[in-house]
Formats: sequence, C-alpha cells, structure tokens
Amino acid sequence: MKLSASVRAFAQIAAIHLTLAAATASRLNGRLEGGAAVVKVDITNIDLLFYQVDVEVGSNRDKVSLRLDTSTADTFVPSWETSCDIAYDPLKVDLIYNTNNSCTAYGAFYWPGSSSFLQDDSMKFNWDSGNGIWGSDVVTVAGVSIKGLSFGVSQFTEAPQGIFGIGHPQRELLYLRNKTVYENFPARLKSQGSIAKVAYSIFLNATGNGSTGSILFGGVDHAKYEGILATVPVVEYVSYSLNTYEDKSRFIVVVHDIYIGWRSHSAETEGAGQDSGSSYYDVTRSTPYPVLLDAGSPLSYFTSEVLTSFSSALGATWNSTISQYNVPCALTSNLTIVFNFSGKTIDVPYTNFVYAFDGTCVLGVLQTPPGAGNHLTLGQNFLRSVYAVFDLEDDTISIARAKYTNEEDIEAISGTIPSATQADLYSSSSYQTSFMEFSATSTFTHNSDPTFNPATRRINATMTATSSTRTVASSTSKKDGAVSSNGPGSLAMAVLLLAANWAL
Repeated sequence: MKLSASVRAFAQIAAIHLTLAAATASRLNGRLEGGAAVVKVDITNIDLLFYQVDVEVGSNRDKVSLRLDTSTADTFVPSWETSCDIAYDPLKVDLIYNTNNSCTAYGAFYWPGSSSFLQDDSMKFNWDSGNGIWGSDVVTVAGVSIKGLSFGVSQFTEAPQGIFGIGHPQRELLYLRNKTVYENFPARLKSQGSIAKVAYSIFLNATGNGSTGSILFGGVDHAKYEGILATVPVVEYVSYSLNTYEDKSRFIVVVHDIYIGWRSHSAETEGAGQDSGSSYYDVTRSTPYPVLLDAGSPLSYFTSEVLTSFSSALGATWNSTISQYNVPCALTSNLTIVFNFSGKTIDVPYTNFVYAFDGTCVLGVLQTPPGAGNHLTLGQNFLRSVYAVFDLEDDTISIARAKYTNEEDIEAISGTIPSATQADLYSSSSYQTSFMEFSATSTFTHNSDPTFNPATRRINATMTATSSTRTVASSTSKKDGAVSSNGPGSLAMAVLLLAANWAL
C-alpha cells in the first residue's frame, strides 16, 4: 500500500502522537511435525492504524519496531542516519509535536556497527516512501534468528517507521523490477528449518488500541476460530476497464455475496449464507467480486457501485468536508455484514466498520482509489473478525470466524492446512453474470455495469439452509453492537479518513 505525499506526511506526524505500545514476541515450542517448529510472533494494535512487530537487527541486536504488511514482501528498517521528510506537513503540527528524528522513534539500525551486515552495492532501493541501501544480516524475531535475511535500510523516508513485509515473494521490489526472487522472511524461515511450509495464520484479536494478536508462522491455532476452517483459492484478476492484470502474488479471493442483515451472533450457519427468516439487504445482488485481504490496511475499500449500494442501505449521508460517509451512531446491536466466500460465510459486526470521534460516526469503508483496480479490499476492520491462514505455496487462504480466547491448540503445517476443507464453490466449473465472470481456472474478469441500481436490491429473504448446514456456538468474549469508546482520537481518525488516498 502507498500513500499520497500529503497523507504520508500527516500519517507520520499522527503516528508519533500515538502512544507506543511495544509488541512482544516469543518463540512458541508448539506441536512439532517432521522436526519443524511453529514460530509465534505477537503483534500489537496501535490506535486502530497498524499492527506492530518487534525485531532485532544485526550482530548488536538493535531493537526496531516495524509495521506489519501482508501486501508487501520486503522488510525495510530505518538507518541510524535516516533523514526524515516532514517539509510538507499539511497542518504544521510539527510546531506542536517534536518530529525531529520521528522516523527513528521506533528504533533504528546502526549498520556500520554490525559485523554481520553485508551491503549489496549492486542494488539501491527507491520507492514512494523512501530510498536507501540494500543488504543482508541476521534478524531476530520471536526469539528466532534468521541469518542472511535480505532487507532495505532506509536512509531517507517519509514513513514514520519501517515495514515488516510478509507477502508473496513475487511482490518483492527485486521481482517487480527484474523478476528476481530472494527469500523473504517467511521463505527464509522454511529454508533454515524453522517451519515446514511457507504459510502463516493471522489472528488480529478484538478491537482496541494496545490489543495483542499474533502471527503463527508454519502453524494453525485451532482454538482461535469457530466453525469450519474453509479454504478458498487465490485468484488471478483481470480488469479490462483499467487494462491491468494481477497474478496470484496478491491475496485476492472471490466474495460471491455481501449482505447487510439482522442476525444473532449466538450462532453461525455454515454454507447457507443467510438464516431462515432473517431480513437482508443484498449489497452485491449475488454478483461475485474479486477482493484483496490486506492486514496492512486499517480500512476497507469498495468499488463505486458497491459502496453506493452499501452506504444507501445503511442510511449513510455524504460529508463533503471530510469526504466520507456519516452513519447513525445509534446502532442496532445485532446488525451484521455477511460475506460469502465461495460458499463460506463470515458475519462481521456492523460496528467493526464504524468509527466514532468528536460526537459523530463515520463509515470505515472508502471508495477504491482511481487506478487501484476494480477489486474490493477488506482491511483490518474486517480481518479482526476472521482467523485467516495464508498458504503462499499452494496459493490458498483458509478462513473462519475468529474466536477471542487466550487458549491455544496449535498444530504445525507440513502439507495441506490441518482441519481445513475446501469451500463449496472452490472448484466451480464456471460462474458468469452480465457483470463479470469467474472460472475454475481462477481467472477473474471484471466489467463495470452502468445499469446497476442499488435501490432495487433490497430484499426480505426467508431462506432454507442446505443439508450441509452446521450450527456452532459463538464466542462470548467480545461484546458486539456498540461503537468502541476507546476508538481513535481526532488526529488518528484524520489519518483514517485521509486513507482514501492509499494506492492499494
């Protein structure tokens, strides 16, 4: 993900204003299979903006806190001599907050003092948020030392901290430039024998600044989800209108339906998509969409036609001052958003997508920026309700509703994802409408539909569950139906609202 210049500057200042809650990391000597261990890394939510990972870099084990990003495959750490660019701070809040060295406030790497650092003089990196040198060194995460990990050392940056990228290796800067792949952090864990497969599970945990979730490299924690762990394929994505193509290196899957409905959280119906007798608003009129699952994005993004339908159903009003939708703060406690992924349904509390600040409530779903593709993006406000297993070798994602618990039931991944089953529509021969088509080859074609009219899509559905319906108890550790009182403050919320400029 990339920010426009003004948004990056504002995000930089806001991040320094936030309270730094250091992420803890620990090595998990979990269930072993084939001699491979499971590596658990704790991640901490910082004011609903990002999740943070603690690492140690170099022979001197310099401590640096990095921002987790699943859409980026590279790791970037700030150098000790990093120059920070705050020249275009739009609100001049640097006069209030001390931002000298702001980009090293989360730690920095003194690479000249590391006896194990090897600089690669053949490459220097230059990207939207900074530039610097490239090299390799030992990096310790969760008590596990990765020798010879390649990463960038930022010498000039507009970002408030470094990045811990765990995306597909084909998202690496080197690959995007010259089709050369190196072993990034997840791949390096496997090659040195720390895990058996390049796969990891993400559990963001419940909403709240300072709440701690986890990444489980090479393993699944069966205690952290409820119901069936369903596997869906990562798809290739073609946008004819934008003349763009996305291969399977991005975590794009297919969402077949999105509903707004009134549904009890005491149970989950597997496979049916709706409950018998429930009232629903069909946001996407049973039309499949490609959707990017992005743990690095605080908000979610819908295409214009889907956002129009979604906001209309919620009674939202456009606020031109902040370029965002206002929604009623008086929320229905059992209002949910139901997502159907190839037959696997995930219901998410409506309150996950609402942010309260300064006496108003805004919708945490923005329009996909121009040029960013015709796919939807589901960010942290969706993923906090989901347990997701990303398999980078088999190009699949396994999902279930998250269960908020401190209990653990961990199993290593050595082949297919343990206890996961393919979603009902995983191997569909074809799925075609006048809007787009999806085939079993996992290629997705999207064309805009100028006749789309959300006003005609409201339904009151009474549907009968299929024979595969399974009802399971839901976690009671999280209270749904109310906007969190410890949500982001005005400054942090401004960053969320300005996030419309993210290039996904």
